[in-house]
Amino acid sequence: MALDAKLELLSAGGERRQVPIGEFYRLPGDTPQVEKTLSPGEMIAAVTVVGSPAARRSDYLKVRDRASFEFALVSAAVAIETNGGAVRDIRIAAGGVGTRPWRLAAVEAALQGAALKKWPCATRPRIPGPARERQRRTTSSSRCCDARSCARCRPFPPDGRT
Repeated sequence: MALDAKLELLSAGGERRQVPIGEFYRLPGDTPQVEKTLSPGEMIAAVTVVGSPAARRSDYLKVRDRASFEFALVSAAVAIETNGGAVRDIRIAAGGVGTRPWRLAAVEAALQGAALKKWPCATRPRIPGPARERQRRTTSSSRCCDARSCARCRPFPPDGRT
C-alpha cells in the first residue's frame, strides 16, 4: 500500500487485469462480506512495485498479540526519501486498524519537507517486550545511531527475543 503496488489478477478463463493495491481492498458498505475486488475464480498472479528512491529506505513493523497469530494488532509500512536532512517524499500505510490497510495521506502531507531528527538510542520510542513481533528489511540507513554495537540497531536474533 505504501509503495503503490499493482496487483495482476488472473481469472479462471486466463483473462488478466491490473488493480492498484489501494482499490483491491473494499470498505464494508452494503456488502461487509466482500472484502476484496476479486471476482469468483480470480487469483493474484503477480504483484508489481515500481522502484523509487523512497522504496530504498523502507521498513515494516508488525505488532502481534502472540507469535502464533498471523494477523497484526497493528502494523505500519514506511518508505522515505530524504534530501539534505529533510523529508522529500514519505509514504505511510497502517494495517490492523480497520477493515483494510490505510494510506495515511494527512500524516504524509504533514511530514513533507520536515527536518529529520536522529533519535539517540536511549530516548527512541520502543514497543514493550512480548507484544513486539518485528519483521524488517534492514539496511544500514535504517539504523537509529552510528554505533554498530547498539542493541536497538542490530537485526533481531532468529528467536525474536531482544
